[in-house]
Amino acid sequence: MAVYAGAPSALGGTAAQSRFDDYSPAGEARLRAVIAEERARLLEVDCFAGSREALQLAVARATLEGAHDTGSRFAWGHVQPFWFSGHIPYVASQISGPHIDGPGWMIAQQSVKSAAEGEAYVAKIADSGRMVDGLVAKIEADVALGCVPPALLMASTRDQLLSHTVMLHLAMLKAGVAADL
Repeated sequence: MAVYAGAPSALGGTAAQSRFDDYSPAGEARLRAVIAEERARLLEVDCFAGSREALQLAVARATLEGAHDTGSRFAWGHVQPFWFSGHIPYVASQISGPHIDGPGWMIAQQSVKSAAEGEAYVAKIADSGRMVDGLVAKIEADVALGCVPPALLMASTRDQLLSHTVMLHLAMLKAGVAADL
């Protein structure tokens, strides 16, 4: 479901709002497996030719096919079905990645209109440490596969990840929230 001005209220305070995606190598492997499973499932669906549903099915199949194709060719990076290439070569950089996009999404779109949504928001902030740890593990795994980002790019990214972690600790302390980061 595409949403711009906030997550739908049906998500209010759920696990989907209280955790970041898993960017670790294991998380990436699970994502790739789900894409392959859903791609296979869509191949079994049939619609009336020329119908609106047939067009939507074709778009969904093409989207997952692109992500599956690039995910099969490149073990490194991040499979992103909704990115123009279906694949992001560097899971983090100084301008993109979950350490940039995640907090931006929270500010712009994550609703905080109820106590449950507020608790989910704080839980997601507390989950930042796990997200950063997984991201660092994925970067290290990608380097081991031979995908070595330019040194300048990684220096800026490293500084941002360190800054993100320090700022997170300070925010949690200020809010009086105990977090094992």
